[in-house]
Amino acid sequence: MTAAKQSGILCLLGVLACASSGCLALLAAPEPMGRSGRLTTADGASVANADVIVDSWTIGITGARLAREHTYRTKTDDDGRWAVPTRAVVRVGILAPDGLPVVADEFTFHAAGQTDLHGLFPERFERHTEPETSTMRADGSGRAPFGGTPMLVSGGMVGAGQKVSAHAGGMVVVSRGGFGAGGRVAAEIGVNGAGGGAGIVLVPVGGSFPNLAVELNARYLRSWRSGALAESGPEVGFDLIGYRFTLASLAPAIDAPPSGRRVVVGFGFGYF
Repeated sequence: MTAAKQSGILCLLGVLACASSGCLALLAAPEPMGRSGRLTTADGASVANADVIVDSWTIGITGARLAREHTYRTKTDDDGRWAVPTRAVVRVGILAPDGLPVVADEFTFHAAGQTDLHGLFPERFERHTEPETSTMRADGSGRAPFGGTPMLVSGGMVGAGQKVSAHAGGMVVVSRGGFGAGGRVAAEIGVNGAGGGAGIVLVPVGGSFPNLAVELNARYLRSWRSGALAESGPEVGFDLIGYRFTLASLAPAIDAPPSGRRVVVGFGFGYF
């Protein structure tokens, strides 16, 4: 059995072990998720210049708040309208048979002369407020604003024209609501050579898991062997809950026909 086949079998066994017992993975998460709406009094009058505080919490299986991940602050405008942009981040989570980590946003609205209003998303405000003590109402059905966030690119691969390789870099994701898109760049070093890739990435940063992303890259690979020609070509990548699959078509010349290219498949762990 070749070393490449042995590596592939070990990698597959690792995936099966993770699926059955749980393991760490990097997940895209919104902290907070982008939302907007209007704050009013109980009789419908606008509440201007009110404080809007958003605490993003990791929520346990029982619904308990486990840890505060991020706090965002803003204010309502003269018409009582408020907006919270998405902040996409990469978090470490445990993949387990009973579920994946969940982040919920707790909103607090504070205004002079009014009783504070609290609401927990993704649940409706009405389920987490106390109408008998709160003098304000919040409508969270507005359109989410745009948000932009730099994110880490890192991971390891088996195959993809290398026996084993690692890559690291970064990307910027611009998101609105539950989806984002941006640019990606990463450097690569492995057993067979060094190179890198750059392109675009599409990723849902909110809503429900599983966490899925699609990459469209241009990839470059330079062999360690003396006199070997560098290869380049398009690459498609799929990222699912911390696992990464790639399909690339490489050749020494950019305009090489399909018959003159080699197709390489890769599988790995990490994030993008």
